Amino acid sequence: MNRTRTSRRTCLAALAGLSALASGASWAQETFPSRPIKIILPFPPGGAGDTAVRLVARQLAEAFGQNVVIDNKPGGDGVIAAQSLLLAPADGYTLMFGSASPLIYVPLVHAEKPPYDPMRDFAAVSTFSSFTYYMHVHESVPARSIREFMDYVKANPGKVAYGTGDSTSVVTMAQVRLHARLDMTHIPYKGGGPAFIDFAAGRIQVMVGPLDLDARMQGKSRPLVVLQDKRSPLRPDVPTFAEIGLPEVNLMAWTGFFAPGRTPRPILDRLSADMVKAFSRPELVSAFAKLGSNLQGSTPEALASILRTQTPVWREAIQFAKIKPE
Repeated sequence: MNRTRTSRRTCLAALAGLSALASGASWAQETFPSRPIKIILPFPPGGAGDTAVRLVARQLAEAFGQNVVIDNKPGGDGVIAAQSLLLAPADGYTLMFGSASPLIYVPLVHAEKPPYDPMRDFAAVSTFSSFTYYMHVHESVPARSIREFMDYVKANPGKVAYGTGDSTSVVTMAQVRLHARLDMTHIPYKGGGPAFIDFAAGRIQVMVGPLDLDARMQGKSRPLVVLQDKRSPLRPDVPTFAEIGLPEVNLMAWTGFFAPGRTPRPILDRLSADMVKAFSRPELVSAFAKLGSNLQGSTPEALASILRTQTPVWREAIQFAKIKPE
């Protein structure tokens, strides 16, 4: 009898403990966030990415019910920002604006000793925006279409030079060279600015960049192909790589938000839901569309899927281009 009472007492205590835990978890979810949320940006103030995040900061603050603090940590292809996130508490109050550069490019280039494991060390929260990039060709190249351009390069092996100032353009052009079998000369630059100067002067003939590059060239260049799965409404006359028979050129210019890898799932879900709400505002969607970007929030799984499926795409191009760590 005593043994039965003891057992019953133990069960009741255990149930009480579970009830307390459940109540505590519910309370934590209801009160998060209770203070400002910091977003780490891997680039300096004033750039396109910085401007894009600041454009949605007020709407995010309204969705979170807390202020949003922007913390710029440029350098190292995003490594400095990523390492700052690694050191942050996994409580949902520190996020990072992420892209393929720090989360795919850096670990693959530094494969022997990567600074972190993107899938293990970071938790996906939500997609942000996908940028529309084009392959632009200088007017000095006598080609009016991507097909004419490829024929011209094949007839003049090694004579056409392309410039790159970021990891997306490096890997995109490596894909183009690999799958179209083009012999071109690669000129790397420390950023898109110096590359554009030489492109405008005609010292390089090809650049990958957004549509406004065409406007900045004032008619001295033309976009021949768009780097996305469908034509852009901003330039419906420019075909995709899939349309010209090169579906293997399928790099995505994506961005999203990440938290430290140990962040509890209920917090990730709350952040994701708030971002989906904020990013669906018609005025924001329209503003990003005018810049050639698709603004859209998502579940954590959707962003994690992009990271997982794009990694082998980047790996193939990096290995082909024989890119080594600097």
